Amino acid sequence: MNNRSQNGFSFLKYALILFYVVFLIIPLCIMLSNIKNADIKETFTSISFINALRNSIFSSVIATSVSVLLSLTAALCLRRTDIKIKNVFLTVFTLPMLLPSVSHAFGLILLFGSNGILTRLLHITGNIYGFYGVVGALVLYSFPLGTLMFYDVLRYEDYTQYESASVLGISKTRQFISITLPFLKKPLLTVFFAVFTMTFTDYGVPLMIGSKYITLPVIMYNEVIGMLDFAKGSVIALILLLPSLLLFFINKRNVTDNLPLMRKGVKVSSSLGTRALSYSFCIIVSVVISLIMLSFIYVSFIVKYPQNTSFTLDNFKSILGVGRIKYLFHSLVISFFTAVMGTVMAFFSSYITTRTRIKNSSILHYITVSTIAVPGVVLGLAYAFSFKQTPIYGTLFILIAVNTVHFIASPYLMISSSLRKLNENIENVGLTLGVSRLRIIKDVLFPLSLITVIEMFTYFFVNTMVTVSAVSFLTSSANMVLSLMINQFRAQLLLESAAAISFIIFCINILLKIVFVLFKKAIKRKGYLSVI
Repeated sequence: MNNRSQNGFSFLKYALILFYVVFLIIPLCIMLSNIKNADIKETFTSISFINALRNSIFSSVIATSVSVLLSLTAALCLRRTDIKIKNVFLTVFTLPMLLPSVSHAFGLILLFGSNGILTRLLHITGNIYGFYGVVGALVLYSFPLGTLMFYDVLRYEDYTQYESASVLGISKTRQFISITLPFLKKPLLTVFFAVFTMTFTDYGVPLMIGSKYITLPVIMYNEVIGMLDFAKGSVIALILLLPSLLLFFINKRNVTDNLPLMRKGVKVSSSLGTRALSYSFCIIVSVVISLIMLSFIYVSFIVKYPQNTSFTLDNFKSILGVGRIKYLFHSLVISFFTAVMGTVMAFFSSYITTRTRIKNSSILHYITVSTIAVPGVVLGLAYAFSFKQTPIYGTLFILIAVNTVHFIASPYLMISSSLRKLNENIENVGLTLGVSRLRIIKDVLFPLSLITVIEMFTYFFVNTMVTVSAVSFLTSSANMVLSLMINQFRAQLLLESAAAISFIIFCINILLKIVFVLFKKAIKRKGYLSVI
């Protein structure tokens, strides 16, 4: 690298580090410094805190266990059997990712509430609110993440061990216990803590369907928003931070590079019994997820559920009418610029850390990766502490910044994996020919990584559209986003409007997915390559 390029990328490295210092490190330090103002003993010994902590741990452990079991089964059905339409099943399994967490809880209310669609149709007795509703919604919310993680891990499994076991006459059950489970030991631990962190720190689900079943994130939200007790909120935020930090250190030990070398891909099972069980499982899960989606669609287009089920478009008119259309505009603008800003930052951060020898670039790597250890609700509270009296508070920019920091770790790791797979001598050849690094990035590296870049953009956009945790402490009427209106309408018993908002968010995200699928196909037809 010549001196000019060296200086340019060194400056960029420090600019990116400065961004993290301002929008990650300083806010967290300010938030944690407020703990000294709290009565920690009173907080930890209060009945409400003890009950909330117990509820959080218990519901998260149960939801995580169920979600991990279901997601592992789903991944095994898709990877280890020869059932048809696997892509259709995988698409349906990941549909919940296109909705805010509050929508999953709201969907259960629409189906199984006291006047729920299935409650009335099947004459079901019981109450969906509380523990069972929270666990059910958290399972729906976290199931796609676990499925995708297991689905990716299973692609690296080596079949040679199974061949040897078959020659020795070892049964399929014994092979699963002795080969498959040991292979999944480390990934299983990673998935479990990833899902546990996701469910433990979510406040949208218990806020929507928990009723009197209060969890720690709800306590923190109520203390900060309702009581303005920021010191107590900081204490609870620190507790919510602990599982994420544990997950971060587990991920550092259980990286995919430590997976065994795959010599031969695992052959899928074609037995009639296995196929029947796989089809049954996939169809049942798909029906459950589809019912949640259909409940939004149905209630969105009726006048008043359950009193008047006549078709109407008034619910959408009330949301998109004068005075409220700006909330949709806010969501789209924030999601778009978060996706642009996050994709650019992740790409150049990865380029600096993977394809240059700039001194101390590892600092940028560790800071970027460490963002995955900060839950959105904690980051949002940290921003509320740090930027409350600044000009950016209450603006769209602060929501773009918080979402960029919140979601950047995964796209950064995605593009880092892609750039590492490209020939490391490309820049040396370009330097010999007098071609600048920026020209190499523009004409070589970017086109070869374009599919990954598209995935990064989609990841930022979709997650920003559905998030409620990272933005809940930072919004006002001036920068309110669509996802936060779901619970507001639900609290006002305007179920139809709440359902319509969920449906709008889902349609926007599914439309984006379709557009980018078509875009990726067009890219491949033009000869661009994917390095994934």
